[in-house]
Amino acid sequence: MDFDRFTVSLLVPRPDPPEQDDATAGARQDAHLSHLADLHEAGHLLAVGPLLGPPERAFRGLSVYALPPDEVREITGQDPGVRAGRYRSEVLPWLVPSGAMTFSRTRLPRSMAEAGSGMPFDRFSVELLILRVDEPRLDAVAADVLQDGHLSHLADLHDAGELLAAGPLRGDVLQGLGIFRVEPERARELAGQDPAVRAGKFRFEVLPWMVPGGAVAFAHTRFPRSVAEVRG
Repeated sequence: MDFDRFTVSLLVPRPDPPEQDDATAGARQDAHLSHLADLHEAGHLLAVGPLLGPPERAFRGLSVYALPPDEVREITGQDPGVRAGRYRSEVLPWLVPSGAMTFSRTRLPRSMAEAGSGMPFDRFSVELLILRVDEPRLDAVAADVLQDGHLSHLADLHDAGELLAAGPLRGDVLQGLGIFRVEPERARELAGQDPAVRAGKFRFEVLPWMVPGGAVAFAHTRFPRSVAEVRG
């Protein structure tokens, strides 16, 4: 079956960021937002926004790019927040069933003042699937059976209108990304029902994602229900 290919960047706070006063922090955040707005206007950055939650959350922002991973790594390395040593960027390929997502040029804020001035945002719940270090060891047949259950679960959620887009991340630890229409509490409930989560293969993190209004739209499409269907 057909998949659309994107590259995602997850903004990860460094454990040892440099000290900065409030004025410096505000100036750097404005520079970060302006950098993203430039990339969106150039057509490279399709959608971007903060991942909300407690201060200790592992990921602070999610961006979706129309560029290959090597180019995204170069671009994200130029982000003022990354250059200042406050963040690093986790860059990964993301495959999504064809037609599930479309993107439009919209207005991205260039400062915190602009973001807080009543600018419209769309709000979704993002699920990240994380490979467990103690995942069960399965033979090829059992692994395919578990993956079929995982894929069928996602397809059911998409058919029910709760899951908008989902697909694998090509990372060693981060293995999947899903975008839900529902609130985070409901998304966590649904993620916990995933056969691959229940079997101990994955743990998950669910965070609210705010995106400038109109940047991304979703459509119902066909999600694969088995490994055989993915392989075609």
